[in-house]
Amino acid sequence: MPPGLVPIPIDPSVTVLALAVDPLMPMTLYAAIGGDGIFKTTDGGGSWSAASTGLANRDVLTLAIDPLTPSTLYAGTDGDNAFKTADAAESWSAASTGLTFSDVRALAVDPLTPATVYAGIWGSGMFKSTDGGATWSALRTSRPYRYILALAIDPLTPATLYAGTRFGVTGLTTTHVSALAIDPQWPAQVYAGTSGGVFRSRDGGKSWSAASYGLANSDVRALAIDPQWPNTVYARTSGVGVFRSDYAASNWSAASSGLTNLDVRALAIDPLTPTTVYAGTWGGGVFKSTDLGASWSAANAGLSDAHVTALSIDPLTPTTLYAATWGDGVFKSRDGGGSWSALNTGLTDHYVHALAIDPITPTTLCAGTHDLGVFVIHQAK
Repeated sequence: MPPGLVPIPIDPSVTVLALAVDPLMPMTLYAAIGGDGIFKTTDGGGSWSAASTGLANRDVLTLAIDPLTPSTLYAGTDGDNAFKTADAAESWSAASTGLTFSDVRALAVDPLTPATVYAGIWGSGMFKSTDGGATWSALRTSRPYRYILALAIDPLTPATLYAGTRFGVTGLTTTHVSALAIDPQWPAQVYAGTSGGVFRSRDGGKSWSAASYGLANSDVRALAIDPQWPNTVYARTSGVGVFRSDYAASNWSAASSGLTNLDVRALAIDPLTPTTVYAGTWGGGVFKSTDLGASWSAANAGLSDAHVTALSIDPLTPTTLYAATWGDGVFKSRDGGGSWSALNTGLTDHYVHALAIDPITPTTLCAGTHDLGVFVIHQAK
């Protein structure tokens, strides 16, 4: 495959609603295309083929893959419940016995016991299957939270499940949840960034308490946790810069000294040296701190005053990082933000919302764009 960013959809005008990556063979991906069913690639997006045989409904909203047997996948549709394949999408069959209503918006597979699957039904709440989707039973869901949009399973304690709904998360006093972060060492401790500040749960989301003391702005749009010292948490607030807590969000202090642009849109922490933090700003490019956010300096050579929407760090070589921008495409730095160069060959939509790095092969980068779907680049090692 030639170098450069290559559009994933066969038709760049289509809408990609969901992606699933084979965890054992990450060059194999599945894409749910709005109204056109499911497509599959085995060469990292170089070429795609239809994989919808047996799907009675091509309006697929969500995908979930069995992490232990990735030839098994589940698909949730708009109007015909759930479908399952056990042969890597060669054929699909209905997997809906016991499901009420038919609008499946979210699916999640238990990573340790993958015969256990959860489905979020729009307007009908949560359902659970313990036999790989053959049968389903309803889980008790209070009425305001039956409109489920997203599901996430605690990787260490899979009995703990989180649901993002139209009306927030049970126990929160605000309905607009913009960010969630799980303590990597104590997964029962969860943080939520909301339009009403930061909330913290210490019992896996059963109950929440406000954790915003010291925040100058209650509209929290992003959270980041120090991977080595998870009591250190960063919060990005709307228009007021960055705040840091060293006490698991019990109190916060401003961490914006040197930030000449306080409209921070993205945060990223160096996984190997977490005293190094990066902030992407709207119209001010990237800033870097090497002292836990106590002071910042511009890291914009070659990037100028870009509108940065997302940051992503190479997990194996964290001096390599990427910045997504609104209107200028994707940029790459090989020296920890010292200098940047455009990475836009083949990227026909320069309005980029999101970035994702392949954790096994971090030279593979995916970019989510505003109008033309997802693009992927396979860089030389």
